[in-house]
Formats: sequence, C-alpha cells, structure tokens
Amino acid sequence: MKISDFKLIDYSEEEFVSFINSFNNTYQNGFNLLSVTELFEQQVKGTPNAVAVVDKCNAAITYNKLDEESNRFSGFLQSNDLVIEDRVSVILKPSSNFVISILAVLKAGGAYVPINYLLPYKTIKYLISDSASKFLISESKYINLITRLLWDCPSLKGFICIDSLDAYRENESENELMRKDLWDYVGKQAEDDISAGGWINSYTGENLSRAVMDEYAGNIFNKLSPLLMKEHKVLEIGCSSGISMFKLAPLVEKYYGTDLSEEILKRTEKDIELKGYDNIELRCLPAHHISELGEKQFDAVILNSIIQCFNGYNYFRQVFADVVKLTAGKGIIFIGDVMDLELKDDFICSLEVFASKREEFKHKVKIDWSNELFFPRDFFMDLKIDYPEIESISFSEKQSTINSELSLFRYDVIIKINKSKRSDRQTLDRQKFQYGKLDLLNHINDSASKPIVNTSNLAYVMYTSGSTGFPKGVMVEHGNVVRLVKGVDYVNFETHNRLLQTGSLSFDASTFELWGMLLNGGTLHLSDRESLLDVQQLKAQLIASGINIMWLTSSWFNQLVDIDLDIFSPIDCLVIGGEKLSVYHVNKYKTAYPAKEIVNGYGPTENTTFSLTYRIDKVGQEDIPIGRPISNSTAYITSSSGELLPVGVVGEIYLGGDGVSRGYLNAPELTSERFIPDPYSLKGGRLYKSGDMGRWQEEGLIEYKGRRDDQVKLRGNRIELGEIEQVMLSHCGVDQAIVILREVHAEKDLIGYYKSGSGLDSDKLRGHLVGSLPSYMIPGYLIEVSQFPLTANGKVARDKLPSPEAVGIGLDTYV
Repeated sequence: MKISDFKLIDYSEEEFVSFINSFNNTYQNGFNLLSVTELFEQQVKGTPNAVAVVDKCNAAITYNKLDEESNRFSGFLQSNDLVIEDRVSVILKPSSNFVISILAVLKAGGAYVPINYLLPYKTIKYLISDSASKFLISESKYINLITRLLWDCPSLKGFICIDSLDAYRENESENELMRKDLWDYVGKQAEDDISAGGWINSYTGENLSRAVMDEYAGNIFNKLSPLLMKEHKVLEIGCSSGISMFKLAPLVEKYYGTDLSEEILKRTEKDIELKGYDNIELRCLPAHHISELGEKQFDAVILNSIIQCFNGYNYFRQVFADVVKLTAGKGIIFIGDVMDLELKDDFICSLEVFASKREEFKHKVKIDWSNELFFPRDFFMDLKIDYPEIESISFSEKQSTINSELSLFRYDVIIKINKSKRSDRQTLDRQKFQYGKLDLLNHINDSASKPIVNTSNLAYVMYTSGSTGFPKGVMVEHGNVVRLVKGVDYVNFETHNRLLQTGSLSFDASTFELWGMLLNGGTLHLSDRESLLDVQQLKAQLIASGINIMWLTSSWFNQLVDIDLDIFSPIDCLVIGGEKLSVYHVNKYKTAYPAKEIVNGYGPTENTTFSLTYRIDKVGQEDIPIGRPISNSTAYITSSSGELLPVGVVGEIYLGGDGVSRGYLNAPELTSERFIPDPYSLKGGRLYKSGDMGRWQEEGLIEYKGRRDDQVKLRGNRIELGEIEQVMLSHCGVDQAIVILREVHAEKDLIGYYKSGSGLDSDKLRGHLVGSLPSYMIPGYLIEVSQFPLTANGKVARDKLPSPEAVGIGLDTYV
C-alpha cells in the first residue's frame, strides 16, 4: 500500500496503519454472539414486570405481556409458512401493536420492512414488491390502502389487519367515483347516452365514439343472449344511461335497473318511454343498498362497467354477498368490463406514450388511475372458496373489432350459481388472505420449536433515497442492531431510561430508540406525529412521562431551542444528528443546561444508524466534530484512490466494524461498489464507503466536511438529488432537470430547475412530483429556465443557476 504523499509525519506503512487503528480501538466482547430476540428474551427474564412500552393513550404494556403477545403472533406467522429471512412489510402508526408486530416477525425468523404510511402509493407498492414481502401488517385505518396493495403486489400472500376483528368486513372510505353528486352533475350536463354514462376516452378526453359503444353493447348481448329466456327476471346494478339495458331488456320478461344518480335515471326514464319499453323498472339505489330493492330470485344479475368505481375490494365483497342472495337457485352473475390488473401498467404506459407524441392531447390524457379498481382473475377465483353456491367461473376477452381501451385492457366474468349443489371448497387453494385480530386470538400457540436465528440473519430492510429514481433497501442483520445498543459507550442505557420515540418508524433512528430501550430494560414511549410537532403538547408529554432520553434531528433541535428551551428540562441525555449541528444552538443549550449530556450522532443507514459519536462537554466556537467510532466500530479517512490519509487531510469517510450491513437488496453491483473488504482491521470484515468527506483531528476525532456526491441531508432525511431529478424527467413536459440544495430566505431548501419545450407550468410539475415522491423530497421551489449555464468543461454551472429571489419568488409564494 502506498502511503499518501500528504502525510504529516513520516511513518512506515505498518506504523501508519497501526497509528490510524489506534483511533479504532473500540472492540468489546459480551453481546456480539446473541441475536435481537435472544437478548430480548433475556431482558424479559430480568425485568418481566417492568413497563416496556407506553402508547400515546398512556396504555402500558410490560415486558412479560409484550413477550406473550409477540409469541402468539409469531406462532401465527410460522403457521402461515413464514420462514427464516422472509420479509414482512409493516404500515402502522407508532403503537404497542407496531412493537408487538416487529418482535413477532423477528421471533418467527423473518425480517420487518417498516414503511411510512405518508409515502405515495406508487412508492409503497415499490417497497413491498422490491422487498418481496410475504405479508403486510397494518391496521383498519389504512384498509383502503392495504386491500389494494394485497392484489397489486404479487409477492404478498396476505395482510394482517391487527386491530380488526374481521378484516373482510372493514369498510373502505367512499371513493371519489362513488359520489352521488358527481354522477348527478354528469347526468345534468350530458347531451346523449354516452356522455350520461361518463364514457370518456382516456387518451383524448373526448367522449368515446358511437362505434365503440355499439360494440360494447354488442359484447354483452352476444355473451348473455344464449343464457337468457323470455320468462327470466334480470337485475342490472349501475344501469346508468341504459346502453346494456336496452340491448338485453327485449329478451326477458322483467328488467330492473338501479343507479345511484337520480339525474341519470331521469334521462334513462325518458328514453324508456321513447323506445316504448313496458318491462323495465328503475330504482335509485347505490350498490351497497341493493338488498332494499324488495325483489329477489333474479335469473341474472349484471354489473357492467361499474365495479372499477367501487370503494374497494372489501366493498365489492359486501355487494357480491347481497348479489348472491338475490340470485335465483340457478342463476348467473355477469361482471362486465372489468379493468385488468395484469394489464394496468401496459395501459398507463400506452397513455404516457400517447401523451408524449400527441401535443394536442397532452393535457387531456388521463394518467392518474388511483381512484379506479383493477381486478386480477385470481380475485374472482378466491370468491369460489367463500361461496359454495358458485358452480363455475369463466373469463372472456371483450368481443370487438375496434381497438380501444375497452377492448384491449378489460375482460368479462360470468359466474354460475347453483344453490342446490355446493362446491367442495377443500380442493381449492386461496391466492390471497386477509387476517384480523380474531385470527390471531384464535391461533393455538403450539409447542413447535422456534426457528434458530443468529446474528448474521436479516433483522430488517430499511429503504433510503436512491440515485436511480427508486429507493434502495438496506439489509440490516441482528448483529448490526446489537452492536448499536448493547455494551455501548456513547450513551448509558439503564432500566430507568424513559425514551420518547421521535424518529419515523421507517427512519434508521428508530433502531436506536426501539432496541436501545427494549434490549436494556428501559421504557419506550410512543406518540403520534401531530402531538410531536405541537411544541406545547410535546412539552407536556415530556414532563408528564418523565422522559429522560431522546433523539432529535439537528433542525428540529434548533427549532425547539429557539421556541422554548424549557422543553428540555426533564431530559438527561439528548442525542442529535441527521445534519450538521448548529454551534449557536448547541451553545445556547449547553449554557442553559451545562450538566446535561448532549451527543452528536453521525452515521448512515448502511452502518446501522450511528457510526461515530461525540459527547459535547462545553460551549465552543468552532465546528462540532462528528466524533470517534462507537463500540465495535472503525473509521478511516481515504483518498479518492482508497489510500489511508493522516491527521488533518480531508478525504472520504470509510466505516467498518460490526455495524456494516449486509448491503443493498436486489442491487449486487451497487453493493460491491459501496461495500468493500477491510484491509486494515485485524478482524477483517468489510468497509462501507459513506460518500461523506471528513478529516482526523489530532485527538482521534473526525470533523465532517460535506458530501462527495449529490446526496444531501435536509431536516434529518437523506435525499438523493438524482432521484428527484429522475421523477421530474419522467414528466413528458420536462426536457432537462437539476435539483440543488441551497439556502433561501435564511433556510436550506431544495430547488428544482427544469427546461421545458412545452412551457410546463410549475404547479402542474409539482402535482406530478406529489404523486411520486414523499413530501420531504418535494422541492420548495420549482424554477423553469430557458438554458442551463455551462462550465468550460461542458458541465452545468450549478453556482450560476438563478436563486428564487433573483427570479422574483418571495416568501409569500413559498409553499
């Protein structure tokens, strides 16, 4: 190894490495052979009756109770084929249920994937799919979200709605497309039966053509006419303007049509009179009130092009239950024009391509399909297990000679009912499962042996910002977690600790908070986001609960110092980090509380939360160091070619020791690039190339000197600017995009610059970003530029980009 030419003292190579490693003399034995679950079980035996968790309602759960509840849940997961290192996604607000859930996953041998419920749907779907999660644990509050995810994510076998007695009977909130006033408005504005039915071309924004709608009506006629007889009685739910009804009514004795819009039915009633039908009866009823019709024993029940508007999959199930009751002993249920989930991505892609090529329709193309329900065929096959009356289910493509969105991306379902001959449900395999609290309570915790989990097994996967436009999953093992919270020297974990959890459960600080308490006998206090952000509520909770240890991002810490220093009065130990510390705010705190511990905690998710820490003992005038390696950890400063650098020379920070995670999930090349063999430690192992720049100080502390690349930290969140740029560029109106972090109006914020050949409005671009990125990644300012300034080397001169002030954007326009 060549020693850097920038060395300050003339060491031999061996002496130089030895000298640098004197800063890394951190190894302690005792806990590094035990898994998280083994250490938790030891803690349960030591303090069984101590309070482990207190939720936002001040409900307390002891270590013993937490152990029992998680054991039952763990047994349930094992009985449903969860095995070592299977991933389980968790979407829960901070609660004892969250703690029980992740403990259960670990005890079953799995790894949990915490997901922030505030993320856009597309991002959540990506995280579940990328992690190949086998189960999703959530609560009834998010039933709209989780029922959609169940069918949208192929890897999911099922979800557990942990607070619901019956997960199938949880009602989704009203869908925008189920609003009566919406369809009444459509009915009032309509000019014909096509517009009255809301038949809009998703590509052009215009009404679908008469030829397409004639084929739509012909399709249902061709499929049902062989099954209908003159003496039959038919019910159509969602008959709307009667396009299906007027084709089929002449074939049967009596035809009942329902719809939730009075205005549309008024138009349909006039058409019935004009056409001279005397066998049609209309009723204004939403689908979930169909049992109030007063009629039953229908030979056929039709739901044609309606279920995509339903509130959710559970809503469909409840309507279907009523439909089965209304169907005759031998009857049929026709579910037509079903939007095909398996073709959803192809459909949306075709819309995006059309928008990019047809300038005149660009702003009329319907890209957002978050309100509509798309169904896979397996969904209907699972109904056969729940309804033994179902004799058969058949699927067919739409019959059409015209290529349209109705013919290319939809299908029909015919379900035959035979109530006298019930099918054998034992021979059927369910594709997807929905479990509730009763399923957990009814589970018999048998004596089956627990899986053997060791320190090298996966504990969780946590996602961070990625430069490719997609988040990347960091695989953290049991041993990594143990190194963070057991036998450490940067804080004193004691049984009398009471910690208020402030980090997002999907943020790596939660590892310090959760396991720092639960593996050391402390008490974890949980609160909701709204209470934490209200300074007075936060202060009241800290005092009332006697919170004596807490973690905060440096930005949040700065705000609290400025607003009310008294808020910290009960705190004995405060850990802050996530961004560079403000000397002014730390000095203000230390002046008010000279005896209290305050620790600067630095580290990436890839090295399990904290890598270096620095205990701030006194008021200072200079930058605050990020510190020295914590127990069982190492750090090195290297040149761009990977050579060790001596004291005082700025280079990249490489991190090593027992905190280095396994790497990135599904990204072997990136893992090989960022996680490298450690040639310097006697223990071997691996190093993580952090991308952060720093330098050694004489006393073995490291001083932070910024980022090597374009990854930034803002308000405690790690953000890849490239990810935001990729999402900006995914808008068809953006030709070029660059995002920077800059101080604006005395506050750091993200500024997105873009070049648009179509004169894209910044508000429309912001709407596009809101649908694909979490709120903390949305630039505070979006500025359109005619050209990007360039350096002599042809690269964008970022320092020449206009500031918001320069283009006339003031505080009053900041969102």
